[in-house]
Amino acid sequence: MSISTVNRQIQQALQNDGGITADDAKRITSRQDDLGSDPVSVGDFLDEQEYNAIFDLYVKVERGDVAASPEANQILNTFLQEEPDSRFTHVLGGGSLANTLAPALGIGGGLAEAGAVAAAIPGAITGAAIGFGMGALHGLIDD
Repeated sequence: MSISTVNRQIQQALQNDGGITADDAKRITSRQDDLGSDPVSVGDFLDEQEYNAIFDLYVKVERGDVAASPEANQILNTFLQEEPDSRFTHVLGGGSLANTLAPALGIGGGLAEAGAVAAAIPGAITGAAIGFGMGALHGLIDD
């Protein structure tokens, strides 16, 4: 979500004991982004700066500049297999809000589904109005 949040998580992990534990690595790479609260770290959208900060940490671990448990090293390595997110793809997917609300509403989420719902409602209203109007007209002509 923000590079400052990712950097804060990294700094807190290093200040605690000078190294990275598995729990630290999970917190640093967390994609948790609940509606109404700040993301734990990266959040729903991984931008280039956040990716690079975690990559730099991983390089320091690999060089031995930062101590890390084998589990922490694996968590960082697995996370870095992802690429930074594209803002365009993120928006088309509905973004954080849609992906949080959609399961609660029983829909799959995403901009396409939201568009389908938005298009269906006016269509249904228009169809009902035309049907009512045609029924009224038919009633006037038959009588």
